[in-house]
Amino acid sequence: MKKFFAEFKKFIQRGNVIDLAVGVIIGGAFSKITSSMVNDIIMPLITAIFGLFGVKGGVAGMSIVLNNVPKYVLDKSTNTEVLNPEAILWNYGNFIQAILDFLLIAFVLFVIIKAINLANDGLQKAKKTSPFTRQELRAFRKEGKSWKEIHELEDAKRAEIAEAERLAAEEAAANAPKTEQELLSEIVELLQSQKKD
Repeated sequence: MKKFFAEFKKFIQRGNVIDLAVGVIIGGAFSKITSSMVNDIIMPLITAIFGLFGVKGGVAGMSIVLNNVPKYVLDKSTNTEVLNPEAILWNYGNFIQAILDFLLIAFVLFVIIKAINLANDGLQKAKKTSPFTRQELRAFRKEGKSWKEIHELEDAKRAEIAEAERLAAEEAAANAPKTEQELLSEIVELLQSQKKD
């Protein structure tokens, strides 16, 4: 039994389980945000549009009466139309409402995730190290250079550094000691030239 609890403790303390728990909690909170956006902001607009076409209760109010009674009856105490309790309804509007909820929530999530990814991409580009020191960057700004001009200078400096590294690599390759293959081929050439003499 001790071994079981020791394994359980080890399992719970692993980072993946904690990350999963945090993800579930944040996901629950995030689903409330997206549900509120759909239910409180978007769906009232859709309900108003369906109301223009005479559908009471929006999309969810769309239904077919399966027995031969009126869908709505007049409530004499409030003098308003209410749903007939004797009516057997096929509420296909609820199904359409669920589909609309899913599509709208998926779209809202897509837009939010797209915005987050764009922000992260911007941060990654901003984190790209500058070839200039902070003092040099401040000096450029004091000279009145715009950020666009500074970025152009950074790109030119990066190209200059890359060219210098390429030339250094070529020079190192030219000055590098000869490989065994090269030495053996030179020896073969010398031996062949001596045979000819």
